[in-house]
Amino acid sequence: MNRESNRVWVDQSFDETDWAEKELVGCRFVRCRFQGADWREAETRGCVFEGCDFRHVKLNGSQHQGTAFLNSSFSFANLYVTRWVECKMTGSTFEEANLAGITLAGGDWSYTLLRHHSFKGCDLRGVSFQEADLTECDLRDTDLQEANLTYTLLSGAQLKGADLHGAELEGVDLVHLDLTDVRIDWFQAVSFARAHGLKVE
Repeated sequence: MNRESNRVWVDQSFDETDWAEKELVGCRFVRCRFQGADWREAETRGCVFEGCDFRHVKLNGSQHQGTAFLNSSFSFANLYVTRWVECKMTGSTFEEANLAGITLAGGDWSYTLLRHHSFKGCDLRGVSFQEADLTECDLRDTDLQEANLTYTLLSGAQLKGADLHGAELEGVDLVHLDLTDVRIDWFQAVSFARAHGLKVE
């Protein structure tokens, strides 16, 4: 595997370039473009991508550990069976991206745009989705234990069978969510009751 370590690129265009099976360690990219590039089976560790453009990029099978993708666009990208371990994705967007088979192991996905995507049956334990847009996402049978859903947009989301034990739900509109078969803890049950106007004594 071709390896790059501790390099910095700023305002560079890498459209349609080949990064397949490349290993990046401690590298930094600022406002770089990768439109249509091939990142299949690539690996990143401890890298930072800030304000980068990954539209239409093929990321199939790539793995990322401790890497930050900040305010970057993954619109129309293929993230099929990608793995993201403790990555920081703050402010990134994923319109029309293919997220089938994606694995999230912890990490910070706050302020991301993920609306309409399916995470059905995924293990999202401990992931932070603070103020993320999960509008109309399929979260059925999803494990969201200890996840941070503070002020997360969940309008129209499917949650049947999801496990929300220990999840932070401050600012979430519980009144208009279908919580059929959703597993919650006692504290969340009290919050839900109060959201519906009940007095808990």
